[in-house]
Amino acid sequence: MLKQRELQRSLLSGFSRLSRFLIRFSLAAVVLGAVLLTSYGVRHWVSTAKQSKPANVLHVGLLDDTPPYCFYSENNQLVGINIDIATELAHRMGMTPKIEAVSFNRLTSGLITGQYDLVRIGSVTPSRGKVVRYIYPDLISSDVLVVHNNLKHLQSMEGFRNQPYKIGVYNGTSYISLLRNRGFEPNMVIYPNQRDVFLAFYKHRVDAIIMAESVAYYIKQVRDPSIVILPDKVRTERKYGFALQKSDLALWKSANTAIETMVADGTIADIHKRWHIPAFVNTTDLPLILKRRYEAEAAHAPG
Repeated sequence: MLKQRELQRSLLSGFSRLSRFLIRFSLAAVVLGAVLLTSYGVRHWVSTAKQSKPANVLHVGLLDDTPPYCFYSENNQLVGINIDIATELAHRMGMTPKIEAVSFNRLTSGLITGQYDLVRIGSVTPSRGKVVRYIYPDLISSDVLVVHNNLKHLQSMEGFRNQPYKIGVYNGTSYISLLRNRGFEPNMVIYPNQRDVFLAFYKHRVDAIIMAESVAYYIKQVRDPSIVILPDKVRTERKYGFALQKSDLALWKSANTAIETMVADGTIADIHKRWHIPAFVNTTDLPLILKRRYEAEAAHAPG
């Protein structure tokens, strides 16, 4: 009788272990299948998105509500410096531009999924460079702190330290890490998008906002002379340019050649002049561009 009970317990234990193994195996198979299906689905969707786009159309995604670079006019037309640059860039590549203005978070995801060929996702940073490939950065601008008139006595952001003043920034921007790294997190208020940051500033919910000097200059000259731009720069020489998928080398070569030519022949500067602001053009590498052009032309010269 004892041996029979031990045999039953042994069999039950064996069945229990087998059941647990089968359950784990089944779960693993389900998870693996889901991963494979998801991976295939994403790749298939991205591939389909790319194939469905006409080859001669350049799809460009720009950050909305960023005057003078991209914004809607009183006639509800999408206008701005980046609109003009992207349009000319497409024409020089022999393509027809199709430009959309979307939120910051949609730009990177739209590029990765193939919705856009080129996007403008703020300044060139090492972290963004790990995800996307930049063509030549055509613009260069410092970052400044814009405040209300009651804080015009301040010289820099240091005047905010240990004070109740608030600085508005939007989600996803590098300004967030900048403020945290410099110890200004208590002063920071994060909003979903840039439009909400501007609304908060003009409704005096925040005391200051950080923006590119070129944008601040345009707003003060054209839209609101009452804003105050503090003298000391928050950051200097921030470069801006179009980005594309790392794997799209053919498009990169074509777009890079076109944008370098636009910088070298003064087209980018002329576009800025049309918008009545100084030309914040990145000419840092202009001698190298011209040298490379000269060498390429010399190599193909007859005789």
